[in-house]
Amino acid sequence: MKCEEARRLRDAYLDQALTEDETQAFEAHAAECEACWQELVELRDLGFDLNDPELQQLVMSEPSPLPIDFTEQVMARVEAERPRGINVVWPWIRRRWSHRQVASVAYAMSATAVVISAGELLYVWNKSSDTVALLAVKSQAYLEAANAYFGGLGAYVAAAWQWVTQLM
Repeated sequence: MKCEEARRLRDAYLDQALTEDETQAFEAHAAECEACWQELVELRDLGFDLNDPELQQLVMSEPSPLPIDFTEQVMARVEAERPRGINVVWPWIRRRWSHRQVASVAYAMSATAVVISAGELLYVWNKSSDTVALLAVKSQAYLEAANAYFGGLGAYVAAAWQWVTQLM
């Protein structure tokens, strides 16, 4: 017997609805096949639980009716267990300000943030351009000092430096 045929006969075997030959063939296959044996044991254990009269009474009986105010009780409990924020200002603003007033304040705060960010960007750019200009002036001064000290050798070194940087 193959596992497919054993699976088809399994429920009939549990209900003891097989012929003598089919029962012997099924039991022989289950004794040889570990997977079919495990499925049979699991279903047999489940079957004993379902045949319990107390369990059948619980499953087959009508559920008890819900109280009339069930929804209100559940919603009250949900509201009671909702975490509360510690924000004190927002409820006060919500009661006293219109939506337009809240939106106006939000727009003003956003515009202020944009202006401050733009100012910071200009400040940083201005500082960096000052630093670049200062470095250019210093390097020019050092180059002039080297030319004055070494004479023509400074020009030769500068030309060699330009040639090396062009190769890179």
